[in-house]
Amino acid sequence: MVSKDKMRLIHDVRSKRGYNCDSDHFLVQIKIKQKLITLKNKQIQKHKWDRQLLNHKEIINKYQENIQTKLQEIEEETDINQDWQNLKQVILEAAKEFKLSKDAKNANHWWDNKCKRAIQEKNEARGKCLKRKTRANLDIYQQKRIKSSRICRRTKK
Repeated sequence: MVSKDKMRLIHDVRSKRGYNCDSDHFLVQIKIKQKLITLKNKQIQKHKWDRQLLNHKEIINKYQENIQTKLQEIEEETDINQDWQNLKQVILEAAKEFKLSKDAKNANHWWDNKCKRAIQEKNEARGKCLKRKTRANLDIYQQKRIKSSRICRRTKK
């Protein structure tokens, strides 16, 4: 009744004959011991840098000046960890002001309205095909699927 990879989780199996379950079968009691996966509450947010803007010397000079002025405003701490946190915060704030860091959402810069529309049409055709499975609906869905993948592939290139 249990697959081989889950077999090590089962520690004890017993049939309980006394319980009434309105059938001619007996209840089965199983003791399982399984580890639960814990999730980390604090995940570090990674920042991506816009490399095209890093090539402009004017922007880089303004960025460096901004960092220097912000660092002069902050008092030096005796704790090195607090100093590091302050430095990190100043660098990231300056990067946001000059839009040097990209959000993870904007990583797919090729994704546009044309791709969205093609995917939406494909999904609608799939819905029609699932509701009423005819040869015509299936052909339309396959054509829309091919068309949407081509559009997305071309815009990505």
